[in-house]
Amino acid sequence: MVQIVENWSRVTGTVEAFAPSGDPQRPGVLSLRISAVCPVEPFADLMAGWEGRTIEVPVPASLLPRLDLVPGRSVTLRLRRGGPTAVFSHPEEPG
Repeated sequence: MVQIVENWSRVTGTVEAFAPSGDPQRPGVLSLRISAVCPVEPFADLMAGWEGRTIEVPVPASLLPRLDLVPGRSVTLRLRRGGPTAVFSHPEEPG
């Protein structure tokens, strides 16, 4: 049985691509090359050491008006891991 740990990290990276869903209620998918990871107290930081990786992150539609997801731009998001490779963005707090 896998134990679930509440975790959040503040991740900064470069937008490599963004694919909107086409449905304003569904998340788009961000391809992000990670440059820095910072812990969010008091939560576990399960993304420490991920610098240099490119990840795919579903970005909730609620965040899109506050983010500029243009390739080459730097963006900071509050992310959590939900498994070995699954990553999710906080639905209300960009970074």
